[in-house]
Amino acid sequence: VLAQLKSLGINDSYIVLPVVALTQNQLLTYWCALEQADTLKYRWSDMQDPKADSIVKYCLENSAHKYAVVDVDSGYIVADFSLGPFTGKAAQVHFSMHPNNPTDLNIFLAEEVTNSILYQWKAIKDLEETFLDTIFGITPVSNRPACIFIRKAGFQAIGTLIAGTKYLNEVDDGLLTMKTRKVQ
Repeated sequence: VLAQLKSLGINDSYIVLPVVALTQNQLLTYWCALEQADTLKYRWSDMQDPKADSIVKYCLENSAHKYAVVDVDSGYIVADFSLGPFTGKAAQVHFSMHPNNPTDLNIFLAEEVTNSILYQWKAIKDLEETFLDTIFGITPVSNRPACIFIRKAGFQAIGTLIAGTKYLNEVDDGLLTMKTRKVQ
């Protein structure tokens, strides 16, 4: 896919791909970067001492609704996200960003990817309806930078889910946020 895009002159862009479309080396390179930056513990805060190789294995074995944002020019993963659990036409989203990304790029990617999911993704090809109408998140309130980030990505704070998440392997209150497709 990346070679085809490059041949068309589409180099300076990003593409969302399911993790199963990527090589194990691409995934390992990405997750190792997060491990080396000591940020795996934030994305996988319900795991005791998460490691890149176990995350790659988990993602490939449980690949449904796990995606990567790939830089078309370099082929490197710059972000990843997963959707789930699903309820009705809503799903929770979980994000990670490459530690070398500038903050503005991370906010741009989170905002654009979630907008794309809400406005462009379809459950079945040529389906008239949207795939999801709402994306929500539960962010540990103790992770203040993540709470700020998710709001900058266009999510609206709804309230606090008391003892609703884990942060660094401890139960924490969760900032409940959502982003909804605006009905025209």
